[in-house]
Amino acid sequence: MKNLKRVVIWALLSLSLQAGGLYILERMYFKHSSDFKVEKVEVKPVEANVTIPNNIEDVKVSYSGRYISYFNNDKLYAINTKNGEENEISIEDSDEILYADWIENVNRIILVIRDINDRVQLYTYDINSKTEHKIKELGNYSNSMKINGLEVSSKTGVKYIALTWGSSRPTIYRIDINETLTKVSHNIKNLGEIAAFQNKDILICEDESRNSFYSYTNGKSKKLNLNISGKLDVLGTDSNDNIYFGEYEGDKIYRIVYGSLNTKEGEWQSLALDESKNKEDIYVTENGEILINDNLKGMVLNKTTGETISYKGKFVSMNDKIIYSNKEGYIYIKNIKDVDSATEV
Repeated sequence: MKNLKRVVIWALLSLSLQAGGLYILERMYFKHSSDFKVEKVEVKPVEANVTIPNNIEDVKVSYSGRYISYFNNDKLYAINTKNGEENEISIEDSDEILYADWIENVNRIILVIRDINDRVQLYTYDINSKTEHKIKELGNYSNSMKINGLEVSSKTGVKYIALTWGSSRPTIYRIDINETLTKVSHNIKNLGEIAAFQNKDILICEDESRNSFYSYTNGKSKKLNLNISGKLDVLGTDSNDNIYFGEYEGDKIYRIVYGSLNTKEGEWQSLALDESKNKEDIYVTENGEILINDNLKGMVLNKTTGETISYKGKFVSMNDKIIYSNKEGYIYIKNIKDVDSATEV
């Protein structure tokens, strides 16, 4: 009888171990990928313990998120998001700052100013050292002058700025790393957007009247073989020399078209969006990943990897490194790599 009990006990123990082993194998090794889902996990954004004033304009964040610039009563300010220090950015002999934007990868702003002699000047301003540097004079100021665009390639050191005076043909200036200024020869009357490649000295220009885009390099121009009838906007370029366009349906972008300058007609790649978006809600990273903001969900979707990044408050802007949002005047900076966790069901 004792022997029978021992046999029964050992049999039950064996069955328990086998069942447990099979359960573990099923959960850990045989689990199908469809049993996983991406779930939003509350990750607290980096809250800079500072606020920004109300009724400010042209708010822009530096590449690293350390500084935010804005205009307040026609004056330009920069605030340090780490310690809350605010400084007015002023240029000697400047009568008005017409344009300001951050240069990629450095805490430096590029400025277009109107000086006290009504001349248009191009400057840079270093936030850390609080020093200004005059680059070039661009011409006489007039009320009819329009800044079509300003592009800086941080890797080649080349700067492009396009200006239009009244009804005249736009003037596109190229300024190389030695600050030599030349004009880009073109036949575009209605200039739209301009975009510069980061790794090469190539400029992309939009001809709005012909709904066409051209590349300019080494004094030569080339029309891009897009053959798309819908309205397009340049979204950006990547480090592999691809250029990305947003195609509109109505007033929003419904798909992204991309390829290289050598892509032939009919061979451009396209990516349909789940829902149409404003241009400001789309960003292309240096390595070609496409980021899509969703205001209702309070998150950014990396369309390339499928990862999401949640943020707090109202979305303002994003780049390769950070997402900038604010809530009730408080600033939030979220690292772009701080993705929401994938959790098991």
